[in-house]
Amino acid sequence: MEDRRSGFANRAARQHGYSLLELLVAGTIVAVFLQATAGGSLHDLITRNKRQVAVQELMRLIQYSRSEAIHRQERVTLCALDASGMCAGNWSGRDVAVFVDRDGDQRVQPAEALQRSTWPQSRGELLWRAALRYPAVTFTPQGAALQNGSFVLCQHDGDRSADVVLSINRGGRPYINTTRRRSC
Repeated sequence: MEDRRSGFANRAARQHGYSLLELLVAGTIVAVFLQATAGGSLHDLITRNKRQVAVQELMRLIQYSRSEAIHRQERVTLCALDASGMCAGNWSGRDVAVFVDRDGDQRVQPAEALQRSTWPQSRGELLWRAALRYPAVTFTPQGAALQNGSFVLCQHDGDRSADVVLSINRGGRPYINTTRRRSC
């Protein structure tokens, strides 16, 4: 019996290679190093991902509002709501509503509501800015916007300049505005 154990020990001592754990640790170190040198930090990647998710959600809300206006053949409003249920210009941490504002009071009535969600503060500060200072985006039955304006998304990772400016033209179509820099 003793010979078998010593033979096994000798054979194990002669084997060369790495364990799975050693390979995983080495691979992780290499991946972190490549990430840091080639594409920035992990924090930058997470920030870009958060920004992309926020912009996609905003685009979805705009497109939904516009399509409902065309489908229903009525004016449909998209806005953030203040504590009293009125439309507000600052969307950060507020409820967001898509509704048919038949009476034009910029307040969501239960019969008018189409969709309601929240714009979490964690997505960053979101402001709606328009020339007429109307705190909402309203689409006509033809899909046009009553006023053009811009959403300014700021995640405050250092400076006070906007991360993304998403504009809506009078035709009601949203686009990322790369030519205009806005401050938060």
